[in-house]
Amino acid sequence: MKRLITHTSIWMAVLIFWILFSQKHHPTWLLNILASTVLVCVSAAAVYVNALILCPRSLVSNNWFRYALELLLLMAVLDVLAVLVIQLIYDLIHGPDPARYGFWTNVGLEAVFIGFHVAMAAFLIAISRRLRQNRAERKEAEHEIPHAGPSS
Repeated sequence: MKRLITHTSIWMAVLIFWILFSQKHHPTWLLNILASTVLVCVSAAAVYVNALILCPRSLVSNNWFRYALELLLLMAVLDVLAVLVIQLIYDLIHGPDPARYGFWTNVGLEAVFIGFHVAMAAFLIAISRRLRQNRAERKEAEHEIPHAGPSS
């Protein structure tokens, strides 16, 4: 439960950051909140599929080419899906956006967005695992019984 609360809090902080940061790219706060939510949700999906499925499977198979291909495919599918959903939201709430950058431009921009979150999460996961490993090693060292030398 603690991990769920931690992860949810982190993603909420990410969402709030992007809502505040991206306001100038959307005509209304509602569209900004909805578009940011879609992007953060697909980023979170990519992060968890990568961390829980793709990475562990690639460690077992040691096939890094397949891992890279699957990760790129995952991100591409989520990217196109996010752009389509955001454009649908815009069309339903605001009508066609005259400042729309264009489908492929949006796909490119959102690919960078998703890729950034996947890379940052992988970095943070690696640091977290290393810290837990160091903590476990220190704890284990504290519980070791010192070896007594030869008695005289």
